[in-house]
Amino acid sequence: MLNPPEICNAIHNKKLLQFSYEGSVREVEPHSYGITSRGRECVNAFQVSENGSHRKFGWRMFDLRKMDSLTVLEKTFSKPRADYVHGGSGMKKVFCEL
Repeated sequence: MLNPPEICNAIHNKKLLQFSYEGSVREVEPHSYGITSRGRECVNAFQVSENGSHRKFGWRMFDLRKMDSLTVLEKTFSKPRADYVHGGSGMKKVFCEL
C-alpha cells in the first residue's frame, strides 16, 4: 500500500494510479485524497479503465481499505477533468488535491 505522501505526489504530478478494487483492476486519474464525511480515507478519482477495458469510466470515491496492489503508474494526464469541483468532493478533510 502506498503511503499518503506517495498518493499526494501522484496527484500533484498527475500520474495515474492502478489498483485492484472489488475484484477488478482499475486505472484512475486521482484528483483528491482525504477523509470523507463518513470518516473514510479515500481517493476521489476519474476511472479511465477497468480490467483493461475503457467502457467503464467516470467519477468514483475509492476507499483505501478496499484497495490492493496500489501503484503509481508512469502514465500521466494533462489537466484536471473539466467537471472536477475543487474542494467539493464530499471530503471533510483534504490532504491534497489538484
